[in-house]
Amino acid sequence: MQIITKKIMISLMSITAIATPLVAVSCGNSGETVNDAATKYFKPDEKGNQIYYNKQTQTLDLSKDNKLEIITQAMFSKEATRVLKLSDQERKDLTGVNLVKNVPNIIYIKKVILPASLKKIEKGAFLNQNIEEIVFANSSKLELIEENAFQNNKIKKLVLPKNVTLKQGAFSNNELTEVTLNGLKHINESVFAGNQLANIDLTGVESIKNSAFANNAFSSVELPNSVTLFSPKAFGVNREKVQVNISKLSAELQEAIKKELSEKDNIEIK
Repeated sequence: MQIITKKIMISLMSITAIATPLVAVSCGNSGETVNDAATKYFKPDEKGNQIYYNKQTQTLDLSKDNKLEIITQAMFSKEATRVLKLSDQERKDLTGVNLVKNVPNIIYIKKVILPASLKKIEKGAFLNQNIEEIVFANSSKLELIEENAFQNNKIKKLVLPKNVTLKQGAFSNNELTEVTLNGLKHINESVFAGNQLANIDLTGVESIKNSAFANNAFSSVELPNSVTLFSPKAFGVNREKVQVNISKLSAELQEAIKKELSEKDNIEIK
């Protein structure tokens, strides 16, 4: 168990150059380990039925737990599913595969449905999974999605709940082609880096930081007059030079952006 846990820590601490290192895999202050916290969502009931996880569709339906407020650090990450407290038979029932060389098989998640009660998703919570779709509750109370929470997945479309804050790299390295920000005010470092975005509505956004949209498919972007902070490095290494229309910004901010701009920045100011 110690070896597997160490692998989780190493993976989380070295995921990419843009990631904030994660220093532990414990779950909050309760003393639970990752496998303790997540196991109940994969363990069958007394009749052998799954309550939260559908192995055919690989859907994790957390909306059935209306008391869930925090998804803790690395809780459902690819590495964490190796250390769930499941019997060999229970794991085989979920994955359809026997253990290989005493290393438990990974339990993948393609779709996750989140409860309205959820308030926080911690660092690396779904890191390196296989997620293609996230469903937030209409009455979501979600306030915070921490660093790299959904990094390295296959999410294609994202509709954020209102009043949520996204930390560094929260949705980096996915397959996003469409994002609805729903009033998001601050786009922090590398939040949407490494996706396939070509268009985005930035209405109401106030700040866009370094590498926020690096390595996407933008050709042009218009900044709304709500923007008060913009990093010329926001588009980092994009697949082509991005034309950024700053005409709606204050004269002071326009001047500041032009002064900060260097030849290495992958944008052209309009």
